[in-house]
Amino acid sequence: MSEPVTLDVAAAYDVWAASYDGYDNPMVFAASYALSQASLPLSQKTCLEFGCGTGRNLAALAARGASSLIGFDLSAAMLAEARKRDASWTLFQADMSAPIPLPDQSADFILFSLTLEHVADLEQPLREARRLLRADGTIKIIEIHPFVSLQGI
Repeated sequence: MSEPVTLDVAAAYDVWAASYDGYDNPMVFAASYALSQASLPLSQKTCLEFGCGTGRNLAALAARGASSLIGFDLSAAMLAEARKRDASWTLFQADMSAPIPLPDQSADFILFSLTLEHVADLEQPLREARRLLRADGTIKIIEIHPFVSLQGI
């Protein structure tokens, strides 16, 4: 029997990227459903997603009228998949545990969806989100409840 392979988050998502959207993941389904049910007035708004992955959520925000979409992810392969969805989006590789290379008050709406679970210290990404948010903006967090994670699910 071979030894299990352990990958860091970026490497694991690089491997998963090509098949990520075809994988039947109940957490992704639940997060997508929660986003679809949220009352979000996004017409003509700039939206930023921390950990945008393949761009699935950015596409949903675009369908709701967002005029400018910005996303970043730790995984280069996930970003490559997102670029296939829409080349007009502003996409870049970054680690949400570090300062994000965008100016203050860059976004009207900021989304975290199934990403904070990969960060040991929540303070930095949440501080950055607040810095990047315009005065009348909204931050939406869709995350796995810690009790679910503690159960090994």
